[in-house]
Order: sequence, then structure tokens, then C-alpha cells
Amino acid sequence: MSSKTGSFSGRQQATSTSEKLPFLATLTIFVLMVPLNFDVGPINLSTSRVLFLIFVPLLTINLLRGKYGKINIVDLFVLFHVFWLTLSIFINNPDVAVTFAGSNACAILGGYLVARASIRTSAQFQTLCKFLCFAALCTLPFAVIETLTNKSLLRDLINAIPGLNESSRATSEQRLGGLYRAQLLFAHPIHYGFFCSLIFSLGFVALRDHVSRGARSFYAFSIGLCCFFSLSSGAVLAMAIQALLMMWQSATRRLKNQWNTLLTGSVVFYIVAEIASDRPAIIAILSRLAFNSSTVSIRQRLFEYGTEQIGKTPVFGVGYNDWGLPPWMSGSIDNFWLLQALVYGIPSLIALAGATIIPMLLIGRRDFAKDSSLQHARLGWIFTMISMCLTLATVAVWGEMHSFVMFILGSGVFMLAVEADQADTKQVEAGPRSAIRYTRFDQQPGPSRRRQGNPNTREGRSIRRPL
Repeated sequence: MSSKTGSFSGRQQATSTSEKLPFLATLTIFVLMVPLNFDVGPINLSTSRVLFLIFVPLLTINLLRGKYGKINIVDLFVLFHVFWLTLSIFINNPDVAVTFAGSNACAILGGYLVARASIRTSAQFQTLCKFLCFAALCTLPFAVIETLTNKSLLRDLINAIPGLNESSRATSEQRLGGLYRAQLLFAHPIHYGFFCSLIFSLGFVALRDHVSRGARSFYAFSIGLCCFFSLSSGAVLAMAIQALLMMWQSATRRLKNQWNTLLTGSVVFYIVAEIASDRPAIIAILSRLAFNSSTVSIRQRLFEYGTEQIGKTPVFGVGYNDWGLPPWMSGSIDNFWLLQALVYGIPSLIALAGATIIPMLLIGRRDFAKDSSLQHARLGWIFTMISMCLTLATVAVWGEMHSFVMFILGSGVFMLAVEADQADTKQVEAGPRSAIRYTRFDQQPGPSRRRQGNPNTREGRSIRRPL
């Protein structure tokens, strides 16, 4: 009787996968997508900064008290990263240190903490993925209009509200035969495209067995259009990386060490490209992928100047001070990782790199049931994280987009310590039916005539659907 009861409760848990997204996570995504800027005296604030200023102290206390589970290595890396970049500004620019700690540091930490506190189960993660897909789809009509006409309907609406700072487009550049770059309410077109690209795998991979294949394909196609309308090679690159990872996973699902093989092959390919090219391999690759190849040479020069400056100020960085660029260069570094080491020092970069790479390795080694909800969530999240890490070497993010990057990081940390019963819910649901059958007629004792499949034999394995 106890085993039958446990089996029933397991199936009941598996079918009850719909769970509401916590209000704080929903509100955070909204204010990151619709930033409203205003002045309070000499201080410029936004809705996202106000939100984080209110909740970050409480979320930090709850994290330290263990209300979101035990503090893990990712939490420590993130906390150290925020501490070090704040310390760097106190040393390099003490006149703005308090403002920085109260706004920028809170915004960076806030994105991570909101996700860490809100996404605690597989069901919540699935709901988050659905909500992000819905949010991206809502932007598509506005992106089409902006790409074709250079008119931002949402931006014009926000600018008409009294008391809010006027928001302007970062660029009116035309590419690909006269198309404008869709930006919506983000700080730059690359931020809009990058935002959408980070939802690509979450919609197509993480929602498998929760959303039909047709709906997931529609999500992927629509999100791909959003990325394209940003006319940003960085956003398209992020989406392409995820698509390649999906194809590799599907084509090599029977290969024992499929990911070690991919990693080894990628390293060998990069080494060969480095040897064969007359410039750094990453620059050679980007020059062939960029919509505007002239920007690649500028990035190369900035990389050279940046690494030289890091060698001079390796510990605390240069802060917001001038670092000796030629007058004709703008100083905008399209390399998020390089920027961390340049401005805040190498320790800050190491902490952030550890916070992004280590959870991927640890979660990737967890023994989740094949084709379970957690297995799909893990694949979708790791594909997103890999593309994010690689693409951040070609773009710079700040403000709301920086917070969203940290939010995506924090949304998958729950998989480090998720309980085993969550990992097995899909397997329980697909298991053999109970031997008890209900009928109006008397049932003769004896073995059931229904053959029970053994999942460990060839005959008992269910046919897996392709990704």
C-alpha cells in the first residue's frame, strides 16, 4: 500500500508542474524591459535601481540566513565580485564611490539575488521561461516598425510622460539595404538583440515536454526575428551558438562523451585558427561574422590598449579615470570581460568568471534523469550561459542589461542543490501503471496480463523524440 501511495503522489507531483512566477521576479523583468529614468535632486534614478535599493538589503540578509538554501560557491563569488568592484571605485574614484555603491553595485547584485530568491524549483524555472518567451514576443511588432521606419512608438510614449528624463536612440545607423536597428527601450540595439538571444534556448530546449514542439518552434522563430531586427552580429552570434549546441546534442545523443568531444574539438579548432591567422583568432572570426567589418579593427586596437593598461593596474583597475587612449578613439570597449579587469581589476574578473563557469560545470555533472524536466532545464540554461559567456567577449553591457545577465545567472543556481525527487518526477510519471485495475467484474487473482516494460532493456525503452 505504501508503495502504491508513493507512486500516486509522485505522479501527482509530476503533473502539477504549473507554478506561478513570484511577483518580485515578474516585476523585475518588467522594470528591466521598461526602464523609466528620473532625477531626484542631483541623483539620476531608474525604476530598476529604486526596486533594487529597496529589496537588495533584505534579499542579502535572507541569503546569509539561509532562507534560499545553503550559501554556495556561486553566492560567494558574486558577493566577492560586487565587494571588489565597490572597493575599486572607493580607491580610484572616492568622490563617486557612495553613489556607485548605492546604485550600480545594487543593480548588479539585485539581478542575481532576485532570481536566486524567486527561482527555487523546476516548475518555477519553467514558468520563468514561458514568461520570458511571452515578453520577447510582445516586443516583435514594435521591433518590426522600428526597423522599417526608425520610429520607436514605446520611446515616444515614455518621453510624453511628464517628469521622466527623455530617452533617445543610441544610433540611427542603417544596415543591410536600409534597415534601421531596433532598440525599443533598451540602452542600445545590441542590448535588445542580446536580451532576446538569451531567451532562445530557454524557450526551445528548457520547455520541452511542457510546451508542444509547434509552440516551441514558434517561440524560436519569433525570437530569432527579434535578434535579427537588432542588426547586431553579437546577438545573432549568441543565437547561432545555441542553435549549434542544440544540433550537436541531438546528433550525438548516443555518444558517451559528447560534451568532452565538443570541447576538445573546439579547442583544437581555435588553436589551428590562431596558428593559421595573421591576427588573433577571435578577431579573425569576428571579422567574418560582423555586419560591419570596420568595427572589428577598432575592437582589436581597444583590446591591445586595454590589456596594456591592465598590466599597469592589475589589482584595483583604473576605475573611471582616463587610461590614455588616443584622442580619435571613443573609449567604448566592446568586451565585457576585458572591461571588468580594466575598470575594477583582475580579482573582480576572476570572481565573476568563477561565478559563471563553475555552476555550469557542477550542474552539468549532476545525475538528472534522462528526458526529465530538470534535464531539459539544465540543457536550456547551460546553452544560454555558454552563448552568453562567449558573446560577452564581443559586447559591453551596462545598466538594466547588466542586471538581466546576473538574473539569468541566478535563475539556474537552484539546480546545484535541487532535491532528487524533483529530478525523478518525469521518470515517475512515465513509469509503469499501477497493477490495480478498476472494473465492474470480478478480477481473477494471478499475474497481470499486461506486460511491464523494463526500462533497462531495448524492448522497454521508450522512443525518444528528437530535440
